[in-house]
This record gives sequence, structure tokens and C-alpha cells, in this order.
Amino acid sequence: ITRQQLNRMLRVHLGGLRNVTRSVLPSMLERGSGSIIAITSELAIGGADGGGAHYAAAKGAIIGLVRSLAVEVAGRGVRVNAIAPGPADTPLLPADSPWRAPEYLSTVPNRRLTRPEEIAEVVRFLLDDDADFCVGEVLSPNGGTVI
Repeated sequence: ITRQQLNRMLRVHLGGLRNVTRSVLPSMLERGSGSIIAITSELAIGGADGGGAHYAAAKGAIIGLVRSLAVEVAGRGVRVNAIAPGPADTPLLPADSPWRAPEYLSTVPNRRLTRPEEIAEVVRFLLDDDADFCVGEVLSPNGGTVI
């Protein structure tokens, strides 16, 4: 991993979350309510092979930020959580991606990729008042790939 590769990943992923959080958190704190949901990756939990360590490291840093920020603001009515989905069946995942290969899918307990709707349902749950006791959590809709 070059310094430039790592810095770019941190700037895009961790820096992006920082920028969004800085713009929404003050009004949430003023209101005394709100929910921030960061998107990380199952690779932050299970690790990456094939040259993706810089990506996994940046996504892991998101988990650290989420958990630390959650502790800071939970008593002020704001919840901070993350989701760490597995590979999703979207047009962004190329047809020749190794994650679409039967060899990979045979290792997934559900034998398929995560559907975008499943990720959206986890986000919806975390935004709902029913999840008001979820603070600093990382939910991972991944079909069982990281157990």
C-alpha cells in the first residue's frame, strides 16, 4: 500500500463521513434528536485480500469514528450507528467481479449477494424509533459471510 493510496481511501471514506457529520450534527444536537448512519463494509470486520487492505483500513476507521461519536452524543438525543454490508447485487458490481462467481457464492451461507433493498431495510430500522437503544452498533447484512 502506498501512502497516497491509503491517504486517498481515508480522505474519501473517513473524510466524507466527517464532512457530512459536521454539517448535520449541530442541528441534531440543537433539536435533541437525530440519527446518523454510516456505511462501512464487511471488509472492515473480516479483512480484505487481493490488495484491498487500504480500503478495509479506511472502512475500519469509520467504525472507530462511529463508536466514539456515539458515546459522545448519545446522552444528547443523537444516535450514531453503521451498517457493514457484504457485496451487493447492483450495477456497480461488474459482471466479471469475483464476488459474482459461483465459487464465491458457494461460500455465502445464503448463496447469493445482498440485495440493495435488504441494505435499505437495515437503514430504515436504524432510523426508526424502535431502534432507539441501538447506539454505536454495526449491523452487517451480508448473508452470513462474516460470522
